[in-house]
Amino acid sequence: MRLFAFFLVLLVLLPSLAAAQFTVSSTVPVNGATGVALNTTVSITFSSAADTTKPFFPGGSFLTNANNASDFRWSVDKKTFSFDAALDSNKIYFVVIFTAFPAAGGTLTTAYGFQFTTSAAFPGNLYSVSGTLSSGTTGVSPANAIVGLSSNGLGGNQGPDLIAGSVTDAGGNFVIPYVPAGNWSLVAAKDVNGDGDIQPSTGDVLGIGTTVNVTNANITGLNIVFQSFPPMTFLAAKDSASAYAALNLPADFILRGAEGQSIDSLGHAAEWSFYFNTPENPTPKRLRVEPFQTSVDSNAADWMNIGTARLLNHLSSAALSDTFFANIERQGGRAFRLANPKPDSLEFWASAKIGDLRSSEYGWMIPDTSKNYWGATYAFQRTVTKDSTYQYRTKYFLGDFNTGALIAMTSVDEPVKNMVPVSISLDQNYPNPFNPTTVISGQWSVTSVVRLAVYDILGREVAVVANGRYPAGKYSFTFNASTLSSGIYFYRLTAGSFTAVKKMSLIK
Repeated sequence: MRLFAFFLVLLVLLPSLAAAQFTVSSTVPVNGATGVALNTTVSITFSSAADTTKPFFPGGSFLTNANNASDFRWSVDKKTFSFDAALDSNKIYFVVIFTAFPAAGGTLTTAYGFQFTTSAAFPGNLYSVSGTLSSGTTGVSPANAIVGLSSNGLGGNQGPDLIAGSVTDAGGNFVIPYVPAGNWSLVAAKDVNGDGDIQPSTGDVLGIGTTVNVTNANITGLNIVFQSFPPMTFLAAKDSASAYAALNLPADFILRGAEGQSIDSLGHAAEWSFYFNTPENPTPKRLRVEPFQTSVDSNAADWMNIGTARLLNHLSSAALSDTFFANIERQGGRAFRLANPKPDSLEFWASAKIGDLRSSEYGWMIPDTSKNYWGATYAFQRTVTKDSTYQYRTKYFLGDFNTGALIAMTSVDEPVKNMVPVSISLDQNYPNPFNPTTVISGQWSVTSVVRLAVYDILGREVAVVANGRYPAGKYSFTFNASTLSSGIYFYRLTAGSFTAVKKMSLIK
């Protein structure tokens, strides 16, 4: 979840209060510039070369309200990042650098931001809001934290809509400038681990304050306290979802499936989603449960045809994720999780789904399509943009719905009982996302009848990339998707009696 990347919207930051090894040394336009041209190049120059193999993109590493931005690029010396922007007249713009990584190692320890306007001057009818942020029981220093005023609190699925904000000093004191009159929620956040993604389940902290009523004067003396929000168990999320549904959902809602994202080795997730619809409206909606809020997303993606999945009416009899993941960890999951193929650049990520998984990425593993199951994915990946990742290695697990016992898994490790010993491997396609061509590589240990096919999100075969008898070895196939629409696709490699499946994204 990248919910709190939105905490930086309309951020106006104070000057850096402490020296740092890797800092923003200059920007174009400069902070406070007026009369900026409507078509301009925005650039950020760092004090030393950046590690450009790590993600630096709008929405995660930096934020800007210059929506018509394009042509993101690094200079040859890797010190300056630039993009072109088409700006509106008489508007205030901001750029906020939230995280960046130097080539020499480390990270950007102090956030930095600047603002400029295409008007001849900044407006004068705005106010300031000031106060103090404290650690509370978290033990996290309030220094260099994000503090802002939101028009919608924490903002549900879309995140808080900040109208102004700032960064605390070494003592947790803050001043938020350029605040218009209105009622605003005071919120705060800190990226404790410095990875550029404010995620409470990984130890990052939030502060949720009271409503601030700004009328015609500056506001002073406010207080806000950090809170921690560890990942949730499936049981706790299920109970929260049931309580929320009883009060807020239509009486005829139909639960179709559930999933957990950013799950740890204990089966606890950063967020759980419960998908439902009604007889009158088959379009699925998502009831999203997080440790700090529960909300409904009416524009939920229909993952794997969930809108027509079987009714999930026996959720109370489902095994707990704790049990399912304990079985995964004992039978190959832990070994996979600890074997990072590129430990300096890849992150481990896990997710799970429960219910009718026939049309999901686990569909080909299911022995009885009339039953519901637990499914889990372990993956090593690198973030490409805020909306996409490149997965280097993926492993799927299928478990019994009621007991959580492991039924099957794809593996390069010790196979589970009743699984065919691994004789092939399938790599993640590259590039991914792609447009319109990508390379799919795989290998098998004996001469085999091999078939490589591509399927759409509804499970329909849309292309056959390879089909024939191939000697043992490693092969690479180029897939051209020029005739297909943007979306999620699956490619399935079958060699003899063994099959492997992976997911890819086509973005045009």
